[in-house]
Amino acid sequence: MDRRDEAIGRISRLSDIVDLTAHCERNQNSDLRVACWLKLGNWTIELSNSPGSSLPETLQTEVLTAFKRATAAKPNEYKAWHAWALINFRLANQLNDKINATKADMGLSSRQRHSKISTKSLGHHVVAAVQGFVRAISLGTKRWSASVQQDMLNLLTVSFAQLGYILRKIRYI
Repeated sequence: MDRRDEAIGRISRLSDIVDLTAHCERNQNSDLRVACWLKLGNWTIELSNSPGSSLPETLQTEVLTAFKRATAAKPNEYKAWHAWALINFRLANQLNDKINATKADMGLSSRQRHSKISTKSLGHHVVAAVQGFVRAISLGTKRWSASVQQDMLNLLTVSFAQLGYILRKIRYI
C-alpha cells in the first residue's frame, strides 16, 4: 500500500508542476495537462477501493478536482468530459443509495434534516453529470463511438432517474 500512496503523491505533484509550467509558458501543452489530471483521478479511484464499490467521501473531492481540472485544461477534450460525467454519475448513484438507506433507518425529523443536505448534493452531481454527458456526446467522434453510446445511455438513465425523483417530490407536496 505504501508504493500506491507514493505513486498517487508523485502523479499529484507532477500534475501540479505541469499546470504551473503551462501558466508560465506561451506554448501550453494542454494534452499533457489533461493526461496528468485524468491519470491522477483514475488512479485515485482504482487504488482507493475495488471497482463498483462506493468511493470514500475523503477521496471524492480529490477525484472531482482532478477531473474538473482536466476539463479546464482543455475544454474540448472528450476524455476529460467523459470522466467528469462518469464520476458525477457514480457519486449521484452512490448518494441516492445512501439517502434511501438513511430514510429506512432514521426517524422523521432526522430524516428531513439529512434529506435536505443530501438532496442538494445529489442535485449538484446530477446537473454536473448531465452537463458532462451532453458535452462529451457533442465532442465525441467515430474514434470514441462506443463511449459516446455509453454516454447517451447514461444521460438517459440520469435524466429519467431525476425525472422520477421530481415526480415523487411533486406528489408529496
